[in-house]
Amino acid sequence: MTSVTFYPLGNADCCLIKTGTGKVIAFDFADMYVPTDKYDRRMPLAANFKHDIGWPDRKEMDVLAITHGDNDHIKGISDTFWLEHAAKYQSSERIKIKEMWVPAALLCDSEAEDDCKILRAEARHRFLNKKGIRVFARPEHLKDWVES
Repeated sequence: MTSVTFYPLGNADCCLIKTGTGKVIAFDFADMYVPTDKYDRRMPLAANFKHDIGWPDRKEMDVLAITHGDNDHIKGISDTFWLEHAAKYQSSERIKIKEMWVPAALLCDSEAEDDCKILRAEARHRFLNKKGIRVFARPEHLKDWVES
């Protein structure tokens, strides 16, 4: 049976889809919880997400789809997931991603900051290595970026 989990993150997004065939797909990931704020009612996403995918028996997911690079859709990705582009984002405590789905703008945006900059580096690495990525939306931007 397929299930969809929506996480209480305040003004942020993440949903986890577990298909009847065993696939695990997430749309966005924004761990906005501040553990030092005793009034923060948001969920600590990383720990709950790991539990929901079946950690530690399952240490990878099939798809991480990013709708766009705003902080309320990507915060904490660089702390939680195994990223191929740099060894500092690789450890046994991180979730591996078989395939990322990203908008073309994420690859092309030169104004990226913080987690978006790290995510852009990962998307570019996967794109240039032709492995583990699907790019959607506005392919003309991607064409211009590749040509430059």
